[in-house]
Amino acid sequence: MEFKIFQTQEIETYRVAYFFGEKRYDHRAKIGLYDKNSKCLAYINFWKDPDEVYAYDVSQGGFIHIHCPHTKYPEVIDLLRNESPIYLGYNDSEQTAWLSTTAEPVGEEESEMPQLRIRPA
Repeated sequence: MEFKIFQTQEIETYRVAYFFGEKRYDHRAKIGLYDKNSKCLAYINFWKDPDEVYAYDVSQGGFIHIHCPHTKYPEVIDLLRNESPIYLGYNDSEQTAWLSTTAEPVGEEESEMPQLRIRPA
């Protein structure tokens, strides 16, 4: 059995940049994810053109660059606004990032899965 190396860190705050210029930016939006010490752990890049989304997420020196189509923006921002705590995960061997919550009691009114892959499979 092969073990995969991954990391998970709690997200305390986030910062949104939403871009409007059609020709100037390749991204529609970018969300920075920060830990309790205000250290930026990752950027989620929401690409305007789904064909330009990178196939893999990248960790460089512990900083994660996440890539997904702009159509995922509503799901991601909803998760960040409405869930707590939120964790950022990254699997180094698969170059895949995710956001997740902790276990929640049965009967909560939410219909979403507790883990959201933010890049298309």
